[in-house]
Amino acid sequence: MPADEILERAQAPRYLHYVSLDVEGAEYEVPQGSDLAKYRVGALTVEHNFEEPKRGLIREHLERHGYVLVISTKYDDW
Repeated sequence: MPADEILERAQAPRYLHYVSLDVEGAEYEVPQGSDLAKYRVGALTVEHNFEEPKRGLIREHLERHGYVLVISTKYDDW
């Protein structure tokens, strides 16, 4: 089920203060299938597990939608 559909069913607000994206390997697919203009996130962590090129592709996709990398921790980009 696409993330947008889950958020719609849950009647989520258009602004989400914090989202943790840790979906065991599908971290690239989730933002690709989401309307990043419809929902905005204040703080987002994305598990990366040092998987390139997926990690870089996620970052590029999010940056195109106005998000910036603030810090990288052991397994997550913020």
